[in-house]
Amino acid sequence: MMTVRRLSPAARAAAECAASASGGKEPGYVVFASRHAELPRSEKLLTGLARREGESPADFSMSVHNAAAGSLCIGMQWTVPVSSVAAGAGTFSAGLAETVSALAAGSPTVLLAYFENAIPPVIGSSFSSPGCGIPFATAFLLAEGPGFLVQPARKSASPAVVPAPLQLARELERESPTFSVTEEDGRMTLWSSCDGGI
Repeated sequence: MMTVRRLSPAARAAAECAASASGGKEPGYVVFASRHAELPRSEKLLTGLARREGESPADFSMSVHNAAAGSLCIGMQWTVPVSSVAAGAGTFSAGLAETVSALAAGSPTVLLAYFENAIPPVIGSSFSSPGCGIPFATAFLLAEGPGFLVQPARKSASPAVVPAPLQLARELERESPTFSVTEEDGRMTLWSSCDGGI
């Protein structure tokens, strides 16, 4: 997919994960979530402007938050509703809430992809949290039926070390019947196997 090749490393990985998770079939709805999305590309553009250097049209067009979602749908020729979500330290929970809302509204399947690039040095110096430090991406294809009941829980006293989407992927790989997922801000969700859910 030529369009996807222009994305940043984590956004490209998210598009590839999402295409793989879909099994090549068009889902009913697509949700992409990322706290910072194409922030490294934005910093590159702003640095170039400050130095009075020429801007790259590709960098400019691919610097928007929904670049990964749009590139995936263009590359896969999907014509489905798409959301691009950012909600600070609660971005994964917000992406999951958007996914569950789409299922409740009647979408038979929802593809949820999450990605983060490494935070760039200049803009990143003003953040209270350095993030994961390395680019990563995950994708999940969700549908109603036997699966998991997801409930909010009390905040954890300590923030998560492993990003929430990677915690979820790990527990699903282990086939754990009950587990918790903790976000960067300590927000927790409890996941329990059940006959109805996602």
